[in-house]
Amino acid sequence: MTVSSHLCIRSLDVSQASPFLEMAWNKIKAESPSSDLVLLDQPSAAFSSIIGAKNIVPAKDGHQSKVYNSLVSWSIPNERTLEDIIMSPEVYTTPGPLNAVYKLSDKRATKMLFEKFSLLTPSWEILDRGFTQGNLLRDSTKDNLERNLLNCLSFPLVVKTLWDCMGHGVEIIRDQHLLTARLTEDNKNNLLIESFIDGALGSIEIIGTPESYFFQPPCLTGQSGNGVVSNFDTIRICHPHLFHNLLTQKIKNKLVELLKHLGFQGACCVDFIATHDSLYFLEINPRISGISCLSSAASGLNSFEATYLISANKWPRKEKIAPSNDGAAVQIGGSYADKHLSTLREMHPIITIYRNNTISVDGNQSHNIIAGGDYSVIHQFLLKIGFPNINSLLDFKK
Repeated sequence: MTVSSHLCIRSLDVSQASPFLEMAWNKIKAESPSSDLVLLDQPSAAFSSIIGAKNIVPAKDGHQSKVYNSLVSWSIPNERTLEDIIMSPEVYTTPGPLNAVYKLSDKRATKMLFEKFSLLTPSWEILDRGFTQGNLLRDSTKDNLERNLLNCLSFPLVVKTLWDCMGHGVEIIRDQHLLTARLTEDNKNNLLIESFIDGALGSIEIIGTPESYFFQPPCLTGQSGNGVVSNFDTIRICHPHLFHNLLTQKIKNKLVELLKHLGFQGACCVDFIATHDSLYFLEINPRISGISCLSSAASGLNSFEATYLISANKWPRKEKIAPSNDGAAVQIGGSYADKHLSTLREMHPIITIYRNNTISVDGNQSHNIIAGGDYSVIHQFLLKIGFPNINSLLDFKK
């Protein structure tokens, strides 16, 4: 049987990855013509946009029938990444290894890792329904047990399904009556309950191997009080000066030690909340994420291409990674995209529009723009459109 170099799997609508997935794939095919790009779970129209992509149905046993040296998974959500790894057993996988991806997909395990490496995280408790609603307890005890377990936390609270990495079902609960209703309504799923922190929602992508990790510029994705906005109908910013006084080298070193502890290789997205004086870490999603294209536009380092380089054992030492330190980018979705497209066009050519098309999010179509340029130019654009509190959010330097 012929051995091919790479199997590249994408399990999310590829519209959300444009144009950086296509850019990476063109380079991969030029360097390694025997590579395959296999798109799973895609609408049929998606394949026309990427030359050479294959639509496959996995074998009944869940494994690929062809032999590959390594596998690159560009998959969302986390469980798709785990499936991609399992589909090609005993093959070098990016992201990986399997146990690292599994632990980072488990919100409880990730919380414990934050605490182990002295990274601040909101106070939390797990409701393991196999126990709290299981057969080991009398019915009269179950509800009282859950209420008493949560007495150590004060309102408002955030309720999250333990194994859902997409933010679906995340709810801010502000009093005991609403909490009781929420726990009664959903008494099957394991839940993570944590203290609500009011602040700016941030993310940062980390790419690499235990020998060399690279930090993309940090991203501002919203405000915690607004809950989860997974449909991109918002304005997101990637800028090297965001959270400058909080996301210190000491904090970055702790994140590196955490990833080294797991032996993680690939791309991961670290989510956090920033207050005026602290960072509270929430999750680490071990995969290409919703900020990968935005981060790539800001830094010039294509996250998709980087994961391929890791899988091909071509990832350079840190001192040889030289993306732009002066770049920034914005991602504008939905009604905001319609409103601000003309301003972006007026600023051409000092701003580059990488994406201006319709993407599919949770089955819904949304106008989406990604634009990048020098960080001072992106700051100028944000001032023009009246983005709130932008000067206080950025440690801006001319």
